[in-house]
Amino acid sequence: DKKNPIKGKVYYNGEEITEDSKFEMPVGKNVVTWVFIDTAINTVGETCEKTIIIQSDLAPLFDCESLDTLNFETDDCEYTYEWNDENTPTAKDACTGEEVKGVGTRSDGKDLNASYPVGETVITWKFVSPYSTAVHSCTQSVWVRTTAQPLFDCESLDTIKLTTPEGVCEADAFGYLNGMTKPVAEDSCTGIKIEGVPLT
Repeated sequence: DKKNPIKGKVYYNGEEITEDSKFEMPVGKNVVTWVFIDTAINTVGETCEKTIIIQSDLAPLFDCESLDTLNFETDDCEYTYEWNDENTPTAKDACTGEEVKGVGTRSDGKDLNASYPVGETVITWKFVSPYSTAVHSCTQSVWVRTTAQPLFDCESLDTIKLTTPEGVCEADAFGYLNGMTKPVAEDSCTGIKIEGVPLT
């Protein structure tokens, strides 16, 4: 009633809160109940609940050293790995102990469950708790290696002819090979140049 406003009473954990009340709310989600009773006409009042979130400045707890480097091998140029609730890193709120799932961001900007290319992809995991103002971050590497051979046309290698010194039956072929311009192949997936190494 606008002419006769009714002052509500507030309760927390079943106890009425007054101006003289002294108590502390723990970090996390707390609910207080407002009760409005017009004692002149009602015996049953209107009740409303209000949520109070208490946050700490403590970051979620997680050991970054527990994140192993993931290594995968494929005969293709990419590898599919699916993140789910089972393998996603999980931290705990420093005060409530509630689980905090990591949110991953890839260094290549792609979706977390998109195929991983040959080479290294770095995932940055962030742990954000609704009950903390601090964020905990960790990184994890995903390495994909291919069994596909480098690209090179062996027919492009010319025959080498060397002349031995006078009166000698051997030529310093190894020295020649080390000094020559080495043939270069390409990685079949990344296109990275690979310099050839002579084997004798």
